[in-house]
Parts: sequence; structure tokens; C-alpha cells
Amino acid sequence: RGFLALSDTGLIAMLPPGLGSATLRSMPPVCVPHQLKRERDSESLARAPDSGTIWVGFEYRNMICRITAAGKPTAFAPPAMAGWPKLGGPEAMLRRQDGSFLVFAERARTGGSRAPLLHFDRDPADPEARVTAMAYDAPAEYHPVDAAMLPDGRMLVVNRRHAFPLNFSAIVTLVDPFAIRPGAIVRGRPVILLAPPQIADNFEGIAVETRGARTIIWLLSDNNFLPQQRTWLLEFELAPARSGSGVR
Repeated sequence: RGFLALSDTGLIAMLPPGLGSATLRSMPPVCVPHQLKRERDSESLARAPDSGTIWVGFEYRNMICRITAAGKPTAFAPPAMAGWPKLGGPEAMLRRQDGSFLVFAERARTGGSRAPLLHFDRDPADPEARVTAMAYDAPAEYHPVDAAMLPDGRMLVVNRRHAFPLNFSAIVTLVDPFAIRPGAIVRGRPVILLAPPQIADNFEGIAVETRGARTIIWLLSDNNFLPQQRTWLLEFELAPARSGSGVR
């Protein structure tokens, strides 16, 4: 099936299974009405595999744009996201198996590693969606930048740490299913670490692929158009622990 990826300049990249080429297309003007980088700062992506509809979260404007498979766009700025930092979200978004959505801010206005997390009971571009405000606890000094659902209902969250000028590390946490309720604090446990002296860069994309009984995790980094950084696409396999619970 290939991959669907997103740049932070409002471009959608479609990569075939062999990853030998990519097709790029711009998002509709409804989603990116201006050429200024801050107006095109797309940071999160979710997709409905059954219909092909995608949802894109924009930082700075704190807006979500829905684009159907036929290309029809709808843009909406949820009031629950109005107080998020302009450079702090919606940084991660995923569509759950029941059709509801989780949207993560990258950080709170007050700082720290606890980030606002919203649950939308349906399409977040629908003004009638019911929103439940929660929070996500990232590892200390890290911030959530992407998330994906596993087939068994658990969730993976990519957490990034950036130290000036270009020192990056990332921790992927595994989050067990949790109750959706106002004020809930969501936490995970680390399962992947990307830090020096191993591969370390600006990782902020994750995707889950199933191959029969195998679960494949893909991680993607953003080079920020800088020669000091690289675009990595890493492949992992999430394997059951020998005890029959957890992961290894």
C-alpha cells in the first residue's frame, strides 16, 4: 500500500511500497491559504483507511483540515485548541478504531513535559464533535510529536528532545488502553530509544504496518532543510515478550 507522509510546508508525499519514488502534491487553498511558512506548518496526519479521507493538523493556527479522497477540503479550528501555544500543537493526531480521534499538543503554555491531549468522539473537523480534555505525560525533557495505534488497541507515541543547536534524541513509548475521561493523565513506557552514539535526529513521524502476525513500526525524521540533518526512515518489529506480556 505504500506510505502517505507530510512535510511541514503543506505538502503531501505519496510513496509506493518499494519506496523508489514519491509523488508530491500541495494541499487545497482552504487548508493552506497563504505562502508564509507559519501558515503552512502542517505537523500531524491521520487517515481513514476505509474511505481514504485524511486529516491534517496545523501548528500556529491550531487548525485541522479534512481532505476527502475526492479532494474536498474542510478546515476547522476547534475551540478546545484555541489556547494551545502557536508553536506547540496539534503536533500528533491519530484516528482510533472506533472512529474517534486523539490530538496531542506538543507542549503546554506552562512548559514541562505534560502536554494537553484531546479526545474527539468523531471527526475533529466537525463542530459538533464532543471533546474530552486530558493530558499526556512524556518522559522528562521530551515532548510528543507523533502517535499511532497498534492492532491490539495500544498506542505508540514518539517523544522528541531537542537541545540547542541541533542535538536530538527520541523515545517511543507504548501506552496501554485507557479510559476516556476528563482530566485523565496518560502515560506510557519506553520501548525504543534513538540517541547518540546510535542514530539520532529530528524524528517526528511514526506509522504501523501489519504483515500477517508481525507488527512493523516505521519512524521518520525531518531534516528541516539543513545540511547537518538527514531524513531517516527506520524499520522496527514490535515483538511479544517471552513471558507473554509486554514487549521486547
